Amino acid sequence: MILAGAGSARAGQVYYVSGLFEAVIHRLQDLNGDGDALDTGESTVWADGLFQPRGLATDGPGIFVADAGTAHILRFEDLTGDGDALDAGEMTIWADGIALPFSLARTLGGAVFVSVSSQDTVLRTVDLNGDGDALDPGEQTLYATGINAAHGIMISADVLFVAAEGDDGTYRLVDANDDGDALDTGENLLHAAPLGGPAGLLDAGSDCYFASATGDHVVYRVCDTDGDGDALDIGEVLPFAGGVLAGLNTPRGLAPHCDGAFMLVETADDEIVRVRDLNGDGDAYDIAEVLPFAAGIEQPFDIVASDVDGDGVVDCADNCPNAFNPDQADANGNGQGDACDTCPWDCGGDNDDAVGIVDFLAVLGTWGMAGVPCDFDGGGVGITDFLKILGTWGPCP
Repeated sequence: MILAGAGSARAGQVYYVSGLFEAVIHRLQDLNGDGDALDTGESTVWADGLFQPRGLATDGPGIFVADAGTAHILRFEDLTGDGDALDAGEMTIWADGIALPFSLARTLGGAVFVSVSSQDTVLRTVDLNGDGDALDPGEQTLYATGINAAHGIMISADVLFVAAEGDDGTYRLVDANDDGDALDTGENLLHAAPLGGPAGLLDAGSDCYFASATGDHVVYRVCDTDGDGDALDIGEVLPFAGGVLAGLNTPRGLAPHCDGAFMLVETADDEIVRVRDLNGDGDAYDIAEVLPFAAGIEQPFDIVASDVDGDGVVDCADNCPNAFNPDQADANGNGQGDACDTCPWDCGGDNDDAVGIVDFLAVLGTWGMAGVPCDFDGGGVGITDFLKILGTWGPCP
């Protein structure tokens, strides 16, 4: 799931948090727009019937939960539309027989990866026969081994990253030969170290990610700045936020927010904090850059942001929140993705849901240019685009 950039925020983003001590899943939402979910009704119990809920992932309508107490991966969905998944039939078993599952990550293709800390492994679960679970033969397979105390996992550009709390590093897993695992030579390599007990990972884009470290009480920013496939070089692992004196204590799960910030689980403090580099200095150590978002969840463990259409972009940053469009393509640059834009030819920048003189002049003014809003076919603004403007003149349907 991508971390959205500044300027794309929309109110009402929903978060789900696993409460280890309470054995429930909480639903968090800032209903009054004051920047937190600390007010009445903004934190509710969304799912129960668990024993030791840990890692979370989403496929859009459903939330996957690694329940260490039952050795299950469970899936919850609010089928009745009443704002929770507490009703009969809203919990199903996705996978079972996994001893102490820890964290989860889901691909856009539907595979759910599971880190198993007690066995130093990563499993791949997938519904091959379309029956809604991964309980059948061949649907649960070993993906990687030898990861000391495998904790947080993250998928970025088809690469799986795993936090190894036992050796203070993260590993990069790639199925190079396309045989369904990362068990072969060169497919499982140390990516970054030392990280002081990495527990959670979050994609930050541009070959970077955030790693929470429970041992150091720090969130690190990890970047492969020289493009050599790892972050083992000088300056590629830097503290971003944290330390007990800076207000963090046992940071664990992370989830993207929609203004360049992210949410961070503080397990020992029973709270969720919002972390953001407000002044653009490359860290969140300054005043008001780490603020409380939610409290009163006993031993929160992981957090996931809602993504209704399941395209890997959080709802508040998605330019088509109800249409699957992981590429976020927006040809006319009006902030509404091509997948849901009913007026894609309104390309002149006035965003009036009509094709008129402003759009006509925009075509003439960018004639021959490629990759601009009025270049509808990607081949440079030309006669095809000119005719499209003339043929769609007037209000859009």
